[in-house]
Amino acid sequence: MTTAAPPDQGEIACPRCGATVAGDQDWCLSCGDGARTRVVPTPNWRLPLLLAAAVSALALIAILLAFVQLTRDSAPVTTTTTAPAATVPPATTLPPAATTVPPATTLPPATTLPPAATGGAPTTPAPTTTPQGALPGSTSPAPGATTTTP
Repeated sequence: MTTAAPPDQGEIACPRCGATVAGDQDWCLSCGDGARTRVVPTPNWRLPLLLAAAVSALALIAILLAFVQLTRDSAPVTTTTTAPAATVPPATTLPPAATTVPPATTLPPATTLPPAATGGAPTTPAPTTTPQGALPGSTSPAPGATTTTP
């Protein structure tokens, strides 16, 4: 079985630079461009890229809306927190309310002894009672306390 040789196509001019390309050559030896092959231009990717971008944008918007819907508070949630018990200082006891002070007792008038006629001992006044705990210049005694002073 014999294989058939490709048909001789003859010489042609390079479409890019115009140099002569032999019949058995597929590429130009001057510029390197394909002389006998047809180079198809790349397809236009603009429309598919725009469609993919639009679908991606719609999906992103849908995800964001779902996120907002799920995280929105539809009803206010009331939370109760208990504060730790505050320590209250112990209440201070106040002194009893002032009661009516009993009237001051009148002291009997001081008596003096008659002077001694001749060379007697000097006379001393009788002892007087003063209220214990009374303030200086005050005539009201503390209830139930008296002292004797000579």
